Amino acid sequence: MATLHPTLVDWEPPSGPPERIEVSGEQLYGRVCVRCGSHLDGLMDCGYVYTATSSGDRLPWPVKACPHHAGQEAAA
Repeated sequence: MATLHPTLVDWEPPSGPPERIEVSGEQLYGRVCVRCGSHLDGLMDCGYVYTATSSGDRLPWPVKACPHHAGQEAAA
C-alpha cells in the first residue's frame, strides 16, 4: 500500500462540532486513534472524516479513537 502523507480532512465526530484536522494514512484507515495516533487496544468508532474527490464530492472514511479520546468525544 502506498504511504499517505498527512492530509487535511473534515472530521465529524459523533458529538460536538465538525473540525478540520490533519490526519495520517494510519488515522484515515482507522488503524490508530484519529486524535493522538495511538495503537492502543480497544479503539472505538469515532465518526467520519471526509476527503474531497477530484470532482468535488466528499468521500467518507470511518475513523477510530482510543478509549481516552473516545471518552472526550462522548463528554463533549
